[in-house]
Amino acid sequence: METGLLQPQLTLMEELKAASFTAHSQLHRAPFFVALAARELPLESYVGQLRALALIHVVLEQALTDSTDHKVAQVWRTDMQKLALIAQDLQYFEQRNVPDLKESVAAAQLVAQRLRLQFIEQPLTLLACLYVLEGSMLGAVVLRPMYARALQLEDGKGLGYLGGNGANTPHRWDTFKQAMNALVLDEAQRQQLANAVVFFFRQLETIFLALYPFAPESKVFLVTSINPEAGYHAIPADAREVQAAVRAGDLCWQRFPYFERRYGERGGRFARSDAAWQATLHQFPVTHILQQVRWLGHVLAGRGMPTYLLEIQLKILVTELIAAVPERQSSYEKLLIGAIDLHASRCRYLTDAQLQSLADGFDQAVGEQWRTYLPDIGVLIGYAITDDLNGSVNAVLSLRRWLTDASRFPNEWISAVYQALAQGIQMAFPQADAQRELVEASHRCIEESVYQTYMAALLAGKRDLCADMVQSLMNKDTSVQDLYTGLLQRSMYELGERWEHMQMTVASEHVATAITEQMLGLIRSRISKEPKRNKSIFIACIADEFHQLGARMIADLCEFRGWDSHFHGVNASIPDLLHIIAIRQPSLLGFSLSLPANLASLIRTLDAISSHYPDLLILVGGQAFRWIGREAIQAYPNTNCIASLDELAQKLADYEVAL
Repeated sequence: METGLLQPQLTLMEELKAASFTAHSQLHRAPFFVALAARELPLESYVGQLRALALIHVVLEQALTDSTDHKVAQVWRTDMQKLALIAQDLQYFEQRNVPDLKESVAAAQLVAQRLRLQFIEQPLTLLACLYVLEGSMLGAVVLRPMYARALQLEDGKGLGYLGGNGANTPHRWDTFKQAMNALVLDEAQRQQLANAVVFFFRQLETIFLALYPFAPESKVFLVTSINPEAGYHAIPADAREVQAAVRAGDLCWQRFPYFERRYGERGGRFARSDAAWQATLHQFPVTHILQQVRWLGHVLAGRGMPTYLLEIQLKILVTELIAAVPERQSSYEKLLIGAIDLHASRCRYLTDAQLQSLADGFDQAVGEQWRTYLPDIGVLIGYAITDDLNGSVNAVLSLRRWLTDASRFPNEWISAVYQALAQGIQMAFPQADAQRELVEASHRCIEESVYQTYMAALLAGKRDLCADMVQSLMNKDTSVQDLYTGLLQRSMYELGERWEHMQMTVASEHVATAITEQMLGLIRSRISKEPKRNKSIFIACIADEFHQLGARMIADLCEFRGWDSHFHGVNASIPDLLHIIAIRQPSLLGFSLSLPANLASLIRTLDAISSHYPDLLILVGGQAFRWIGREAIQAYPNTNCIASLDELAQKLADYEVAL
């Protein structure tokens, strides 16, 4: 909008309102709000709205907390956080066992993913989302009684988010307006904010269109019904099992005060959602249960939760499941195998008697007050030591860092922690060399100093420096396979471990991933391909898999060898895969599995493809197979698991002769 000599320039807030008027109006004409006004909105739609908003607030509030942009800091205040209010509303609806709407969950997760990337590339757009969500509190004054009437919600229960600012809403909005209008922005920045506001309204519209109307088959039970932050994995369809898992999560949380002291309410939500996922495992063979429990144990131990906690939670979960659905007792009891396996893994290094001695010594050293405040710490220290020896990277480090924080604990406590660690290590591994190999042999094809310099540049977000190093290696005739394996793959593994152990922010992880994708493009653009072969491969990430870099590397290497390589990307559904196979008729299929929790999805995919194309050869690979093992796919004779890019090259050579 242009301003003449006699026309005052619009304030920033006026500009944003004018720019987004159409998008805002269109959102409120969505069928969702029409049904709300007509008192016809189903409860599933409202609860789905809360779950979607929870996911958006998780992304937004984390990004705001991590932001170093001084303009964002001028506006953002911690009292603007709304996630706790949404959590309270969702807790109110827990007993009603409200299903998810799968299309709205998918839409919300896509919006969250887009917002994460936008916040990385354009940090100022955080203020655009704040503008929309803070403004929605004004509308909530009108909408809140409409929700109460349509859904028959009495006494404001389940409506905390909509009434979050209460009678103070106009004053808070005025304060927000003043802070926004006080920002000193150039024209490009103002336009960036205006575009971002429109973008966010459009993204919200996709969610609300998925929330209502919906088909009956859209109603499913996903983990978002328990913990909106937990991703997109299944939970039991039986409401009794879900409620039993939630109780188990809560009981384990109460059993170990360490959980609450360290991880707060957010950790409690993950205790529930983890238990709900564990409750689905009883339907699988014992070998699969063991694989999944071991994988989860490794992940949690590296984040400061020794496997003792998982061992106890599994025992509590089995008790609660049997009490809820006694006719399935024999099936539920298979989960105890996971707890027994964790206990046996610990006993390889520390006997029960040694662990008890370690725990008693620690309790005596810290005194009555501290062992009451934080019980079981000696046991957790012992398990962390054995977890580390069993391959859980940073198990001891993650626990030790928190337990020896001088701002949290007195010197006597810290001394006791170090003493227990020294005693436990001496008990567990008296003659062992504690030095471990940092990388696999296949990662040593790039000089260590070169890799460390590249990794430092990657962590610092220095794309140009990374590109210069990659180009320098190519100029020295470093092979594509060495570049992918020794530089890109190794660095992504390290990023994954840093992320799992909470040693980097979401923003940093996404920046590094984006740079790695750019390095892949740089290598692809400079490498000559071998002559074309009469062979084709189709590669995809299975349903619910959203990590594509490894699969992209495999597709590239196949293409460099002269194969006709087709890369689908992430989240490939079974119908889509069958349709593409029918059209392209590939010589070979390749599937990537990054998360062991998605093994069931891979099995369903292999079942469907084997049924329709019994002779089609399939390769599977990915980081998940570091934990779940190749035995998971032994039932499929035409399917081979590859553990490295070197193994991929050998398999391709074999297929080039055989096909």
